[in-house]
Amino acid sequence: MRTDAGTTLTVPNAIGGAGGLTKEGAGTLVLTGANTYPGGTYISAGILQATAVLPGDTAVGSGGWLDGVLGVGGNLSNAGNVAIHGGDTTVGGNYSNASTGTLAISLGSKLAVTGTATLNGTLEVTGADPGYVANTHTDVLTATGGVIGTFAQLVKDTGVVFTSTTIGYGPNDVYLDTTGLSITVAAAAMGIVDPAAAQAAQRVQSGFESINATMASGGKPASDVLEGAGAIQHSATPAVAQATLTSLSGQLHAASAAMLFDGIDAGSNALSEHFDDLVGGRTNSGAWYGDLGWQGNLQRGGYAGATFRSDGGMAGADVRIGAHGVFGFAVGQSRGFGQLDASWDHGRTWMNSLATYGGVVNGPWYASAQVTSGWYREDMQRMLQLGALMAPVGNASTGRYMAGALEGGRVFHIGGTRVVPFADVRYQSLDLGGFIEQGGLGYGLEGEGRTVGRSQAGLGLRVERGWRLANGMQMAFDGSAGWQHTLHQHGDVFNASFTGFNDWLPVEGIGLSRNTTILRAGVSLWPTRNFGLRLGYMREQDQRERAGSAMLQGTVAF
Repeated sequence: MRTDAGTTLTVPNAIGGAGGLTKEGAGTLVLTGANTYPGGTYISAGILQATAVLPGDTAVGSGGWLDGVLGVGGNLSNAGNVAIHGGDTTVGGNYSNASTGTLAISLGSKLAVTGTATLNGTLEVTGADPGYVANTHTDVLTATGGVIGTFAQLVKDTGVVFTSTTIGYGPNDVYLDTTGLSITVAAAAMGIVDPAAAQAAQRVQSGFESINATMASGGKPASDVLEGAGAIQHSATPAVAQATLTSLSGQLHAASAAMLFDGIDAGSNALSEHFDDLVGGRTNSGAWYGDLGWQGNLQRGGYAGATFRSDGGMAGADVRIGAHGVFGFAVGQSRGFGQLDASWDHGRTWMNSLATYGGVVNGPWYASAQVTSGWYREDMQRMLQLGALMAPVGNASTGRYMAGALEGGRVFHIGGTRVVPFADVRYQSLDLGGFIEQGGLGYGLEGEGRTVGRSQAGLGLRVERGWRLANGMQMAFDGSAGWQHTLHQHGDVFNASFTGFNDWLPVEGIGLSRNTTILRAGVSLWPTRNFGLRLGYMREQDQRERAGSAMLQGTVAF
């Protein structure tokens, strides 16, 4: 039978008679019947596939392919290509592999020969069957009558990037030691050197060592963990290996604290600006509301960037105490969304806060203080890539935070402009709840609860100038520049483990910055003595973050 290049001919009927079958042409011939012809099969060119055992002897010429057949009833001689995958292929007689022949094996399947196996030519590892996990003895050929000779060479397809393969021979079998290649060594050899992927490689290597130890002691790892391990080991290309390790690094968890601190800062900055409005006379004591809009991006060399945004508001009220004092309280609520760049990984947060604040003004000098207590809820979703397998994971967690700030400054009047140099100190403590990601075949992460804290000191300068409009309304422009330096921080690097193993190792990501520059500008309008509006904008920039927020404040004096 002849099939030309690019064509496939399927023969559903059983072929019988006294002769044999010769396959010619570069196309594909598929036999689906229970054939009985006694004259054997010769594949001169192209591909032959069969769903039943081929009767009699079979010979594969130098231009032919015998692809994934169930078996051969007689002898099998191979001068071309015999491909074994998706299950074993049996040979009822002897097997011979010529110097030009290639036996192409998918790990997990083998060629089972009843007679002898005479070897030469090439043994090729094309990949692995689904669920296969590397081990020290994987049979690729068994021969009840004995193995004669050896293969001249062993080659691996490009899809076997995380598996080290060596060939071994026994009296009645040929086997491969497919012990997993050190993930860290393989990653470095492929040029995967960015910190996040390198750290993930260490965690994966630790997990695989745990699998090996369990199997060596007679235990059996969970089936889903083995499935994931096999998928990782059979990453098809270095690019897939890079994507696999990056997805396993957990960088969104490492960036989460930075995004939560931004939410805490937004509330603290709103209180600070409101008190400055009181000191500057742009507003009077009473009820007030501030809109909290915040968006930006986080970047750090060697790690995935992230974008984030939040919205919400803060409402409060304050009263004058004597001639120099002010005391008030405020409640805040915000909703945030953060996502890793070029990734599906994302998280949503809900934050609630309760704050008290106050201060004194004595001539040109002022001092203020604020204390905030809050709690949050976070819902995080990530997509893991395990070689060619995609596995979603998710978790929900809750936590609490405390924040405090002290600020002091002096007011100067230069012409019609008010100039205020100031200094402040801040402390923030974030108690992050533990988490366990669900799903991911055991390759999601789990982490224990931890506390992330930082103390900061800052310097800044505010300016403000006001006008009385022709219609009697008051209008003012204000702006400021500030610099914050972190004196001490802790807890931003934490340990996590894959849920399927006990391999606790550090998780790093974008993290927290040491120095921050903050620019603010705003315009205020008082239509009446007891009602005022202020529209403000703040820009924050540091080594790892660029963010901006818009705020609309309303004040009603009483």
